[in-house]
Amino acid sequence: MSQILVLERYCYSERMGTFGRVLDLPFDCYTVEQPWRGNRPFESCVPEGVYRLVPVTSPRWGRTYALVNEQNRVFAAHSDIERDGDRYACLIHAANRASELQGCIAPGEMEGVIGGEWAVLRSGITLTKLLAYIGERNIRQIHITRYAPEYP
Repeated sequence: MSQILVLERYCYSERMGTFGRVLDLPFDCYTVEQPWRGNRPFESCVPEGVYRLVPVTSPRWGRTYALVNEQNRVFAAHSDIERDGDRYACLIHAANRASELQGCIAPGEMEGVIGGEWAVLRSGITLTKLLAYIGERNIRQIHITRYAPEYP
């Protein structure tokens, strides 16, 4: 039986990026993405929603997962897109800052600052743990959601 990852975003900064945390893992996993820019390909974080995690081998990033949600116009490969403005190759890969990303998600063990930019740290190590966790548990979906505190 497959499980679903939950990425809960808690910070949307036009200048520094979009930050979140993958919940209920046996290790800390924070995330960084580009700011929300209207779902523009290679420029925006992906819209909130439920995505399939499709195994891919990227020429640059190696074996990883692509996010796919046809309703949000996000596809695994260029050959899958249906019309101009569709997105593809929204991958999970190592990076530290939003400025290093092109519409992808980068995990890290903790938050910090690199070169004056908000960042996630120890991304490569955390990516290795996250990819192993996904593979070992046959996880095939990720739900990206916004943090909504509950007040009494």
